[in-house]
Amino acid sequence: MKLKFFPILLVIIAASGCRNEAQTNSAIIISTNTVTARRENINGDIVAVLNNGIVVQEFTKTPAAYGHNEYGQRIVTAFTKTPSLKLVLINYKNANAAVGETILEPARRFGTAKYNGEVLELWKKD
Repeated sequence: MKLKFFPILLVIIAASGCRNEAQTNSAIIISTNTVTARRENINGDIVAVLNNGIVVQEFTKTPAAYGHNEYGQRIVTAFTKTPSLKLVLINYKNANAAVGETILEPARRFGTAKYNGEVLELWKKD
């Protein structure tokens, strides 16, 4: 009598094991996508103001001129900006955002977006 229920028990165990594995895999994928989006600081000049964000031109600074401070130490007095990466930053809610303003904002990479025929990186402000 005990052997009659054994195959049914095996089917139940196998079915529940498959279901748990599928749930675990989907949870890992969702978790992985969230974790891999690294937070970085966006540092650049505003090129355009959009409805829900801004277009930012990042740059690198290179020393252009040197001078001396009151202690006779050599210091950098001017920089040149070399454009590097242009991107779209969404969820930027500053009502006073203006073209030409320099910003430093934390954000996460979100995907890509088309802007004026260019494919730019899409970043989302935290």
